[in-house]
Amino acid sequence: MQDRYAGDLGDYLKFGLLRWLAPPGSSTSPRLGVVWYRTGDEAHNADGKHVAYLDPSHRSSACLRQLDPDLYQRLARVVASGQRSTAALAKAGVLDARTCFFGDLLDFADLPVTARGARLERRRSWAQRALAATSGCDLIFADPDNGIRPVSHRVPAHRTKAAKHAYLSELAAFAARGQSLIVYHHAERVRVLG
Repeated sequence: MQDRYAGDLGDYLKFGLLRWLAPPGSSTSPRLGVVWYRTGDEAHNADGKHVAYLDPSHRSSACLRQLDPDLYQRLARVVASGQRSTAALAKAGVLDARTCFFGDLLDFADLPVTARGARLERRRSWAQRALAATSGCDLIFADPDNGIRPVSHRVPAHRTKAAKHAYLSELAAFAARGQSLIVYHHAERVRVLG
């Protein structure tokens, strides 16, 4: 998750699902924990600009607004503020007040590529802090930038771009302590020839 994505259409859909599973203000709903695999904002593409749904003249605006008017307004305020970030989303009250948010930056930019051990230790420490921050939660929503990878993936967890993925071993730690998981998985846009 990059801060520049905060409030985009993907967030509206993700938070809409989470608000349905754990409605704000409900004392009987599961306690939610949000783990953002937050990475530094990239500038090489136009990602994060999918906020046209918040424009009343957009073809899908009225339809989407009616699904969850409160969420729609909260996200519109975040985007209009010009201060888009995971922290702004947490502060905006898009989810129940009992929600635990974990959004520490997962980044290796200050460590050389050759510092494999230091990078792995940073990732392990980040994952341990995520577990600690959400220990009292029933339902965990993990939001990596690009989805899930198995431990055996060809790009090891210490590589720079690996911070954009959740590894199954990290997610298994939540399940091992009895928490339910929902994980955002961004499907690759690869044409399949048939």
